[in-house]
Amino acid sequence: MLFRSTRHSDVEPDPVLYERSCGVWLDNFGERRWWDAADVRRHLAAGKRVVIVSDELHGRPHGDTWAVLRASGLHRDGAVGLCTDLVGEALEYFRCATGEAGGADPGERS
Repeated sequence: MLFRSTRHSDVEPDPVLYERSCGVWLDNFGERRWWDAADVRRHLAAGKRVVIVSDELHGRPHGDTWAVLRASGLHRDGAVGLCTDLVGEALEYFRCATGEAGGADPGERS
């Protein structure tokens, strides 16, 4: 069976077919992040998997979004994922947040 998801975004505030979906792609098309950790937790409480679309996919810095996931502890929830082009950087950043050896905050370069 396919994993069916719907999108929840600043331009799609009412996810289509939410009740029939297994998960939600949480996306942000505007300049400012519209969602917070409580929004993610509401979807999780409804039994949905949540995938956060990382800001760099829309040409914006991703640090704020990643920081929210890390500070809230949502990155540890197996039902939360991150869609990113920066997989290696994300692994380092979130590994650091779990107490494993890790790297600097996103956007910092040596």
